[in-house]
Amino acid sequence: MTSACSDLFFKDKDPNDDIMCDYFYTILVKAHPEEVSKIEKNTAGGWNKFWREALQSLVRLIIQA
Repeated sequence: MTSACSDLFFKDKDPNDDIMCDYFYTILVKAHPEEVSKIEKNTAGGWNKFWREALQSLVRLIIQA
């Protein structure tokens, strides 16, 4: 996650939430397609809900560090 945050902020100094959500989705689908598929199938609201409830706050903490 830390490395992905560094890469993202190197490319875009001030990404909005939609950009961050899409960026991490793309990275995780490439690295772990089966797990992302499970998240999408087993989470009401799919990836976007998982992003908001599980990853968004973690990414914000990494950004602030």
